[in-house]
Amino acid sequence: MSPITERLKDEVDQFPAIEDHPYTLFFDSLAAIERLQARVAELEAATWTREQALIDVEKERERQDEKWGGANHDDDHTPDFWVQLIKNYAGWAQVMAGMDSPHKYRKRMIQVAALAVAAAGGMDRQLSAAQKQEQGQ
Repeated sequence: MSPITERLKDEVDQFPAIEDHPYTLFFDSLAAIERLQARVAELEAATWTREQALIDVEKERERQDEKWGGANHDDDHTPDFWVQLIKNYAGWAQVMAGMDSPHKYRKRMIQVAALAVAAAGGMDRQLSAAQKQEQGQ
């Protein structure tokens, strides 16, 4: 069962019991169907947005790796460098939001997320190398 279907099943279980009168049953059923359709649309939109944002972050990381050389380049930078770079890009995102440029704001936020992924990846590699060195490998 999909996550959306599971959420809907939980929500359907919360609907009040329907009286046995035919008109009440019909109109309550229509109202329930409309609420379910609205909820399905809401859940699908939320899921799509999250998935699309993550896809766009991955594409941005690929673009950055192609431009700058990937891990070899990323690993040359300190945590302070990454934090400052992320602050700079987040600042540009704030400027774009203030200029009522939602598409440019989103693009900058995707870049911020991709830079955070690069920073975390560099730190992961640094920690792994240190652990291997401690273990004498």
